[in-house]
Amino acid sequence: MHSSVGAWQVVAIAGWAVLLLNLLLTLRVVRWLRSMQRAQQLDSERAELPELPLGEPAPDFSARDLTGRSVRSEDYRGRETALVFMSPHCAPCRREIPALLRLAALARQRAGAEILLVSDVGAGETQAWLDKISDEDQVELTVPVLLASRNTSQFHARYNPRAVTPYFCHVDRDGNVTARGGLHSPAWAAIARRWDAAAQPGRDARRMR
Repeated sequence: MHSSVGAWQVVAIAGWAVLLLNLLLTLRVVRWLRSMQRAQQLDSERAELPELPLGEPAPDFSARDLTGRSVRSEDYRGRETALVFMSPHCAPCRREIPALLRLAALARQRAGAEILLVSDVGAGETQAWLDKISDEDQVELTVPVLLASRNTSQFHARYNPRAVTPYFCHVDRDGNVTARGGLHSPAWAAIARRWDAAAQPGRDARRMR
């Protein structure tokens, strides 16, 4: 009698466990479907959004960095800033990082300018990507990294409405957008040349002799 009752209890517990597991899996699928629907809706909305107008004030933004610290656009007010949007799912982005870090050092040292990387995923995935770059490419990050999910962030939607990576937006000391586009565009090349020339002030003078 006792053995049959014990067996029934085991079966009942196993049944509840299976039911609970199925419920959890169903909830996960529902959340995933909602996330996909939201991402598709945002992609559709982004297709209709124009890029930031040149010569106009850059919109305010708020984001978190990899340490969880809150970062706002006002933190960089009065400083020339280039926001470079990247993604761990973008192979060209990884190839651009060493050159960006070299340029960032020149820009900060001589022009007082700042390059900020903006990741389109969360802290965990971004940190894992950067750790892989550090281990495999021997490249240590020396610039701030902000987090702006392409699926939920208004910051990302305003500055990079079509979610292109790598993509930059340059803001001058007065807070106006002066250039934006890809990292192989003439606009970015002109900014890089100016920062490089500022880091080597004697070079142009030697050429003019």
